[in-house]
Amino acid sequence: MTRFQALFALGLALASAPAAADPRYGSMEGAALGVGASLNGAIPFPADNAWNRDVSGDPVDPNSDRIIASIGLDRGLHPDFGRGTYAGAIIGIPYVVVSGDRPKVRIKYKAYGDESDKGPFPIPPKARIEGWKPNGKPFGGDRHVIVIDRDNDRLYELYRAFKRDDGGWNADSGAVFHLDSNDVRPTAKPGWTSADAAGLPIFPGLVRYDEAPAGAIRHALRFTVSRSRRAYAPPATHWASSDTDPDLAPWACGCG
Repeated sequence: MTRFQALFALGLALASAPAAADPRYGSMEGAALGVGASLNGAIPFPADNAWNRDVSGDPVDPNSDRIIASIGLDRGLHPDFGRGTYAGAIIGIPYVVVSGDRPKVRIKYKAYGDESDKGPFPIPPKARIEGWKPNGKPFGGDRHVIVIDRDNDRLYELYRAFKRDDGGWNADSGAVFHLDSNDVRPTAKPGWTSADAAGLPIFPGLVRYDEAPAGAIRHALRFTVSRSRRAYAPPATHWASSDTDPDLAPWACGCG
């Protein structure tokens, strides 16, 4: 897959910030419905999941200094926050929250079907696609589609998604994650990709609008780098690099 490495920024929860109102780990109950809807305190996965637990007391990797240097000691993270469009495309990675009775549609995989979760998926007819252009012009990129089933605590994600005329979707790959369990993707095997090249779920690592006024971000964050190692560390299950340099970050590196 020709995507930048997706890394895992562990330990970025703002412990000194005011507590968010009634955080609920591992349950999407109470989340609003719709595109970009508020989760109303719901947090994907249990509190002790790798995405959520405090790692500030964990041992530091012996090669940590070199790995961080390979990312860039003099470079800050560049958050793509904002509103509007860039190069004609809507900024950010959209998601939609649906109810448990949302009808499911067929998924046809075009590239990595042997490492994908079979459909059907509860994708609404007007689900937003990452990179969508309001002017109706064609667009490329990763074209992720992300759907949260709040009533069944399931997360559905597609990579390179294209809607078909029959209401179904074509995609290069796709995955289903259990948001109420630490066994986040029971069907996956070591070495499998997902809608993300590291085999990770995308949605739990996004910063959402409703988290800003809550006063705290209580989960790990996703970020990308241009160079990575041909290796992965849990919770990742996949790599997409040919470089074996031990000073480069593995996929899903806890680089917080």
